Amino acid sequence: MVHEFLELLVLASFTVMVPSIPWWAKLDGTFSCDDAVATDSGYWAPFDTGMGGSVHALTVYNGELVAGGDFSTASGAAAEGIAKWTGSAWVSFVGGGVDHGGIAHLIVFRNWLVAAGNFDIIGDVAATNLAKWDGKRWSKLSDLYFYDVSGLAVYNDELIVAGFSSAEDARKNIAKWDGSTWSALGDGLEEIPDAIGVHGGKLYASATLPFPASGDGIWSWEGKTWALFEDDLGDRVFAFGSYDGRLVAAGRFRTIGGVSANSIAAWDGTTWTPLGSGLGTGLGNQHVDVLGDCNGNLWAGGYFEKAGGATASHVACWDGSNWSSPGTGVDNGVSSFTGYQGSLAVAGSFATADSIPVNHIARWTVDTIFENGFD
Repeated sequence: MVHEFLELLVLASFTVMVPSIPWWAKLDGTFSCDDAVATDSGYWAPFDTGMGGSVHALTVYNGELVAGGDFSTASGAAAEGIAKWTGSAWVSFVGGGVDHGGIAHLIVFRNWLVAAGNFDIIGDVAATNLAKWDGKRWSKLSDLYFYDVSGLAVYNDELIVAGFSSAEDARKNIAKWDGSTWSALGDGLEEIPDAIGVHGGKLYASATLPFPASGDGIWSWEGKTWALFEDDLGDRVFAFGSYDGRLVAAGRFRTIGGVSANSIAAWDGTTWTPLGSGLGTGLGNQHVDVLGDCNGNLWAGGYFEKAGGATASHVACWDGSNWSSPGTGVDNGVSSFTGYQGSLAVAGSFATADSIPVNHIARWTVDTIFENGFD
């Protein structure tokens, strides 16, 4: 009875009104979950004692939640850059962690877990900055060396990797891997993408426009060539997503395609539309780094203090008409989130959520007593 009473107190205490790049958060934080919904009642909770450093990437592999980042401890025990959740605590990844640096991106491709970051060895295998886990052991993908990976995506059953590589051909800034061989996408991109994403059967990339043009743009892959999709951007795009059948772009811009939009906008096939008054204050370096579509609700995370003009600390939800904040949010930037076992797992550089110590990773869980949650 005491436990049930305390649980009800917690549920009553954390209520959210929801009406119905940095470099590490370019794509892999983007998630989709069919059963997760936002409601008007929920609360933040920790994953045990969390991590000893920032978490940059989350994914679910073979039903287990996996986190990657710059940490060297998880749940107070040694875990070098990657850990998995047992249901009660974080443990070091079974195949071992990285030798230095950390993990910036995680994605599931076929039956592999792919990790990218800043390392030379993962487990006991030499695999500079990019490696795959097959359920038993780590291995490098191939001999194409990436100095820096800015994004990962899966497109047409191929792994797309964006970043600066050792290739001196069209694979230099973006390449695809079919499970055995690297190849180029047309003539490639002249600049390293800030973000890549897939929507409506197309691959999109945002990058600085090549000389002599100035500013930033969005490119779309047309199957054989890249096309300049948007060249009128007020600033950089750090994340792509899908919402209500539309492409969503988010980042640090204040205009896109000649339309005023505060860090986030949706493309309906003809024009860009702002999502309400957007995210951030419109001043300084506030920006969006991660997007996700959850059963009719769009989640956004990053480094911002406003959503729809109201206070929203680094994470917010759009229901199609309004922005709202889950509780009082978190105290620092959000770089990744994913749906996991009825909750939304949220990761970043923050230490607290709703003033609760969580150490870089937390979960937002709605009140399931009324059967309206991440089910």
